[in-house]
Amino acid sequence: MLDKQEQPVEQEFLSDLKRSIEIQDEENRRLPSKTFKPSGMKCMRSMYYQVIGAEPDKENSSYIGVGICNAGSDIHERIQTAISQMKDSGMQCEYIDVGEYVRDRNLTEIQIVSNQGMETKLYHERLNMSFLCDGIVRYKGKYYIVELKTETVNKFWSRKEVAQEHYNQATAYSLALGIDDVIFIYICRDNLDMKSFMFHVTDEMRAKLVAFINECQEYIDMETEPPIPKEASAKFCQYCSYKSICKGV
Repeated sequence: MLDKQEQPVEQEFLSDLKRSIEIQDEENRRLPSKTFKPSGMKCMRSMYYQVIGAEPDKENSSYIGVGICNAGSDIHERIQTAISQMKDSGMQCEYIDVGEYVRDRNLTEIQIVSNQGMETKLYHERLNMSFLCDGIVRYKGKYYIVELKTETVNKFWSRKEVAQEHYNQATAYSLALGIDDVIFIYICRDNLDMKSFMFHVTDEMRAKLVAFINECQEYIDMETEPPIPKEASAKFCQYCSYKSICKGV
């Protein structure tokens, strides 16, 4: 009979595999850069902590969480590849190289930092804002920013429009690249079904976002934390990396 502490070899192997995934994730973690991120522009207080270089909460890696993130990245790359092949299938769609787009339009405030797969990392100097762009397409003669999102089946089936927490992200991309319309493609993580929604960005929305960023920068310059947002709640703050230092909820 096996000792209570012993495991069959296949179970021991699986346990070691899971732990190895978690160890590698923990070892590869880096502090986020001291820049504004469009994907995090829903809370000025968390934006403040990131830009000043505050230490984020330490969280133990989960092999499941690592797998979900990796699967999402794989799905994105496959969809991006499929978009780039639409022209070959006779569609009126051209996948635009983001770096070339920036250079061709002389967007002098934008630095092309690197290419990560089919994504392009950009940095907006004036706004101290860095972000990864999933892609730009010219579809039926018009330019659009394309943003891919994976989500659980429950969120996907109830999805009827662009999620409100993605508004500022789309606006930031529009502000940086000078394109008014963002096509969001939401992908069901469970069966890879897709839904698409158009998000139109106005001058007023862009101006409001610039004011929001500038206000946060003023708090940074004064070395003063912004007030806790009125929307703060356990649900609002659940995925924030700065809950410990903020203690807003």
